[in-house]
Amino acid sequence: MERPLRILAVTRKPDAASYEQRVQRCIPPLTRRGHEITETAIPRGLLAEPRLYRRFRNYDVVWWQRHLAMPHLLPIIRHAARRLVFDYDDPLTFSAKGGGRPSWSRRVRFAGMMRTCDAVTTASDYLAASARPYCSSVHVIPMPVDVPDDPPPLHQRSEKPTLLWLGSRATQPYLDLIRPALESLAGHALLRLVAHEPMAFGELEVDFRPWSFEQQETALRECHVGLCPMPDTPWTRGKCPYKVLQYMAFGMPWVGSAVGENLNVAGVTQPGRGPRGWCAHDNTDWKQAVTELISDPEQAETIGRDARAYIASRYRRDSLIDTLEDVLRGDTNTPASNKVTPAS
Repeated sequence: MERPLRILAVTRKPDAASYEQRVQRCIPPLTRRGHEITETAIPRGLLAEPRLYRRFRNYDVVWWQRHLAMPHLLPIIRHAARRLVFDYDDPLTFSAKGGGRPSWSRRVRFAGMMRTCDAVTTASDYLAASARPYCSSVHVIPMPVDVPDDPPPLHQRSEKPTLLWLGSRATQPYLDLIRPALESLAGHALLRLVAHEPMAFGELEVDFRPWSFEQQETALRECHVGLCPMPDTPWTRGKCPYKVLQYMAFGMPWVGSAVGENLNVAGVTQPGRGPRGWCAHDNTDWKQAVTELISDPEQAETIGRDARAYIASRYRRDSLIDTLEDVLRGDTNTPASNKVTPAS
């Protein structure tokens, strides 16, 4: 039996959603397997940052999430880390501002970081393609999702057909992309908005709930159709639709923009209805999709049921932990010199 690992999980922004979803939620199951995991934030400062990196030698594995180190620090990191595993779920070679502007400095930092790592984990094939020219050990580990045991069937949820959008302050403006479709649904549906700011859509009834884990969980159990609008930009094409995976885990049919990973998760290659969701190209598509789902409960139940089964088979957190543990240890197609042998 292989010995447990001492793992240091590092990131620049420990309060970021990606760190919470891809690292923090995986810590309890890894700890139950005997691994010792310490979390720390990468400090800012000319001396503080290199001081942290020199501590890497005290751990079997450094599990690094998302932050791109400056090139002059990479030799210090490589010298100190016995094994370095980098995780990301955004297209880091682009700037998030302006819809994903190409960034020369980000490309340089990304390439350097990938060359420095022993292994890389990322959330989709689209993102993995950007790392493979620089690292020989790149692994796709989808966004892990906690699949509830007993979400209520759609016909037992809120009496009025209820649409759901939940998300961050950064993505809330995307709702303006489907404003005409939402306004046209006034009198036919209610919009549950679990967000940071209230919004109005003409005469459409909006039930605003300030975002919290509790409100999110309640909404996922009470609503009928999930929404995921996104613009088509280099940034969003690489985004992994975590809210969509949550909708699916709770047996909820959903409608999303026909962009990037939304298409793959829905099971389509172009706008339209798929076996696990519906991808819309414009506001006409959005109105048609939502109207059909709220007026045809049988179709909605079928899509929701199939979506939930798909998530349970491919995205369940417990099943992905096996792959993650192998990558952290080095029990994958990596050079033998990069495999960790835990210190006594």
